[in-house]
Amino acid sequence: MILSKDNKLVVSHDDNLMRILGVNRNISDSNYLQLSNYRFTNGEQLHLLNDVFERYSNAINYVIETKFNQTNSFHTMERELIALIEKHRLEKNVILQSYSIDSLNFMYEKSKKIPQMLILDEAKSNKLQEALVNVPEHIQIITISSNYLTPTAVKLIHDTGRLAMTYNLDSYDQLNYGTQVKIDGFFTNDTKKAYDKKN
Repeated sequence: MILSKDNKLVVSHDDNLMRILGVNRNISDSNYLQLSNYRFTNGEQLHLLNDVFERYSNAINYVIETKFNQTNSFHTMERELIALIEKHRLEKNVILQSYSIDSLNFMYEKSKKIPQMLILDEAKSNKLQEALVNVPEHIQIITISSNYLTPTAVKLIHDTGRLAMTYNLDSYDQLNYGTQVKIDGFFTNDTKKAYDKKN
């Protein structure tokens, strides 16, 4: 989730549009009206989270990541996000995730009903035991880099009473390994492989 210059919640993993649209423009430096001029190959524009909520409502579940940028220096993104979730009554359909404990703490103070997931970067995944000491009790899910996914790492997370997840399981070998170490869930860049593995 990226906050636009005019404080709109834009559904995008990247702030810069180069990778997804071939345009060197940052969402955080642009008003949504400017961004709406760009189109994907299927003709769709960048979506606002509000539009996605209105279309799908509680028919699906959402994992929403807050990302820091200068526009969001006063927790504007978190405030807007919690207000939007509550407006659509989707507290039971959302998991909030972030690399930032500060962001998660702020949202927890605004709404204690929504489950939370902390993503650990490479450095913290490598020093997992040390990182876990600083995780607040209200965060129920820990996600580590697949580069540091081991049975020991999964056990360390499970021993804290939390679910263990990982990111970038993109090959069949990685997916098989994730199953072996009893990971609770994962993120992938290859949904087809994950679907094939499930079936």
